[in-house]
Amino acid sequence: MKVADKQRRNKPNWLLLRRMQLYSSRAWVYREEQGWVFAELMPDELAEFKSYQYGITIPRMRVRLPYDYADFFSPEEDNSGNYYVNWFAYCTMPQAYPLLQSKFQIHQITSDEQISQWYSIQPGDYETWLWADEVKFCQELRYKIAVHKGYGWHEWGVPPEWKPPLVYKERIFIYAIVNELTQEVYVGQTDNLQRRLVEHLRDIENTDKVALIQSIRSQGREPQPIELEEVAGEKAIERERYWTSYYKKQGYKITNHDYPSLI
Repeated sequence: MKVADKQRRNKPNWLLLRRMQLYSSRAWVYREEQGWVFAELMPDELAEFKSYQYGITIPRMRVRLPYDYADFFSPEEDNSGNYYVNWFAYCTMPQAYPLLQSKFQIHQITSDEQISQWYSIQPGDYETWLWADEVKFCQELRYKIAVHKGYGWHEWGVPPEWKPPLVYKERIFIYAIVNELTQEVYVGQTDNLQRRLVEHLRDIENTDKVALIQSIRSQGREPQPIELEEVAGEKAIERERYWTSYYKKQGYKITNHDYPSLI
């Protein structure tokens, strides 16, 4: 996917996604009557956003992160937050103001282990992640708040390549291509096993998978996908992660380019 003359991966920034899932009730969301808007999420939208796991691809997401590359910055060091059209940053405060507790996800720091050596924070302080306008809101109320490191964007808006999110297929096959001799495996998901096999046989970019296929053929066999289970589309990522973890625990080498490492 090309964005602002840069090649962009088809998966979201995992660390930023986790921060936003934990602390933000805002994101870009597709609504039938409005298209893509940056807004406070409705309960069903927020629940969907929090359900996204490692491995989800951007076209599947009805709720998304800002599209442009996110720079990691430190406004307390060089006021670099002013360089961005919007930013999302780690903030701390000495007390939990009731109004803020009702608006934001605020957690108390209860032990030394929770404190980063880079920040001037004490046990008993409170922490959260806030957007630029939310920080301004706190400052206008004269609440004492410190802004630490965060993510900033130079561009803001909807890129032309953002189409309506893909609808989940009703049924998906979780499958594996396995070489028992060398203990190598490729785990994937598809709605059509034979079509997906043809795509794998044509793929030359994933060198580990190419080697897996060639190794199976050197044994006088043609690679065939093994159907592991059939699941509802919205469960496909979760079950693909399960089977990847299963084979990894059995000692198999996983030949997927981006298999879930946080298992």
